Amino acid sequence: MADASPSADITAILNRWSSAAPEERNQTFEAMYATFKQCAMRIVGNPDRPALIQPTALVNEAYLKLCQGKIGRLEGRTHFMALAARVMRQIVIDTARADQARKRDWRLLTRLTSEPAAETGVGPTHLLDLDDALTALEAIDADYVRIVEARLFAGYTVEETAQALDMSPATVKRKWSVAQIWLNERLGTP
Repeated sequence: MADASPSADITAILNRWSSAAPEERNQTFEAMYATFKQCAMRIVGNPDRPALIQPTALVNEAYLKLCQGKIGRLEGRTHFMALAARVMRQIVIDTARADQARKRDWRLLTRLTSEPAAETGVGPTHLLDLDDALTALEAIDADYVRIVEARLFAGYTVEETAQALDMSPATVKRKWSVAQIWLNERLGTP
């Protein structure tokens, strides 16, 4: 007998996301909304400081982009949330760039602050500086950036990151350490 649990339904829909009916995508989004919102809150940062984009708006825009874009085969929730974190990061960066163009004073931009950043040693920095550093790091090795996105933006543990990126936990730990050192040197953080 097939598993008819909501979790199994969500996984089945995620596995065929590109061909899923809009109603199925909407139901899946509703079921995963709390997870999306947590991710968005980590990316946006401190709720006591004005943000360039509110978490709810970030979640909604990310969902629209995920529905409009071509997405290859998804391997379940973890893979989907890693992709969603990347989309959310890009939305925040695009919003920051638009704000910079309007104000011409990027020093007023919201700083990226999150618990994973504080715990891992990647200190607070301007979003645009971080994005520039990640772009440069991606030219060296895209795996480093995927690991940073999963750990820093999605808030994944080493094990969750390894599962999402189909790597061993040891590889994730090693590359995460290298990425941290490289980013701290590039961003001038201790």
